[in-house]
Amino acid sequence: MMDGPDFDARLGAAIREARLDAGYTQEEIARALRVTPATIARYELGIRHLSVGTLLQIAAALEMPLSRLVPGAEQLERTATLTLAESPLQQAVQTLVRVLEEHPDLMPKVLETVQTALSDERRYTDAAMSTEGRSLNEREGNDAYTSNAHVIAVANLKGGVGKTTTVLNLAGFAGRMGKRVLAIDTDPQGSLSRSALPDDAPGVSLSDAFSRRARSLDGVRVPSRFPGVDLVPSTLALEAVLQTAIPWEGREYVLLDMLTPHLEEYDLVLIDCRPGVDLSVTNALTAARWLLVPVECSFLALDGYEHVHALQRRLNQRINPDLELLGLLPTRYRSGTAHGQAALEEIEQQVAAAQPPLRFAPIRMAIAAADAPAQGMTLAQFAPNSPIGQEYHAVTDQIIVFLEGRA
Repeated sequence: MMDGPDFDARLGAAIREARLDAGYTQEEIARALRVTPATIARYELGIRHLSVGTLLQIAAALEMPLSRLVPGAEQLERTATLTLAESPLQQAVQTLVRVLEEHPDLMPKVLETVQTALSDERRYTDAAMSTEGRSLNEREGNDAYTSNAHVIAVANLKGGVGKTTTVLNLAGFAGRMGKRVLAIDTDPQGSLSRSALPDDAPGVSLSDAFSRRARSLDGVRVPSRFPGVDLVPSTLALEAVLQTAIPWEGREYVLLDMLTPHLEEYDLVLIDCRPGVDLSVTNALTAARWLLVPVECSFLALDGYEHVHALQRRLNQRINPDLELLGLLPTRYRSGTAHGQAALEEIEQQVAAAQPPLRFAPIRMAIAAADAPAQGMTLAQFAPNSPIGQEYHAVTDQIIVFLEGRA
């Protein structure tokens, strides 16, 4: 039997090799699994046992099928001690294990059956990913195609940089300008939803649509607190849904499939992303045409940007070749401080290197940015003429003019 330390060591080596081939760091995978980098290191060294649930999470973070990490015979012999996810493949393996326990002489036939099942999994995965490297237009392949040119994912793998604040205020000012805006909260923590969702809103969320792989957002989008802005809210239930979605074929396209029927209904679609790398972020970047990265003017300002830019490059190669960087938005800027100025200069150097289509003036740190959502408002309603309100208004103008100029 391929059990015990030898198996764990080989499995850990396979994970490390796959991670390096995919260009990820241990820190990126740790963030995706919400564990420490030391835990990932222990997995790769084979000194910490891996459940199939964890394996599925690692496979999703590496954007590859489970069979890439676990060869067929080894998966079968390890299965007896693992808690398996309820996908058809894992259910089949559970049944085979029970048969094997009762009839050990059937081992050769069982191994052959599992190998066939894994080959089918690989074939189905390849078919599901056969649309990778094509544009949304090519995937649709008909005249009914609707452009996602006005869909912006607001993302940074670093937390606390102002992603939700940026989505709230871009939506608020765009709505105030008479634009039709849709804000989508893909973060299970639901910070955007808590700020934008009316008290009397129905109890629906993105997790409801995601769990049933809905083909539209009907029933889960609601009017927000802000004029001209609709909201797709999120709840902690999305976390569990994302875990069950890991084995799905075409799991990266669930949000895109939901959003596509509504693209013509809005002038601007903003997707608020969680910090980290998981299936919700991959879905957001698959559905988006543009990536806007808020970057805090602080120590290691570009740390999170570098990770999200690496993720963008991988998605460009495999899933969404049309995704482009719209710009880096300096946030929480403290003017008059040497530290703030040094961080801003670092950001501006990266902007000069990346050459995105838009360059933004920094957004200052101001208490009004926190006071507005606490009052159920954006800066467009709470303090439109404040310095930070004017800064977010200017950013909104830049984005709208840019998108309309490309229409």
